[in-house]
Amino acid sequence: MVKFLVKGKMRLGRGVKLELRPFKHEFEATSESRARELAYTFFGSNSGLKRSAVVIESIAKA
Repeated sequence: MVKFLVKGKMRLGRGVKLELRPFKHEFEATSESRARELAYTFFGSNSGLKRSAVVIESIAKA
């Protein structure tokens, strides 16, 4: 397995209190698409975010 560094932003809050919080997290995966799915799963289960609230900007091998 290869380590991928996923960078992006999370949308937290609603309306006037909307906040875009940057993140970067490392995942072990077999491909970039699998690393993307792991990122959505990670933030969905840990923060309760939907996929639309996670904006992935880049995925690179670490």
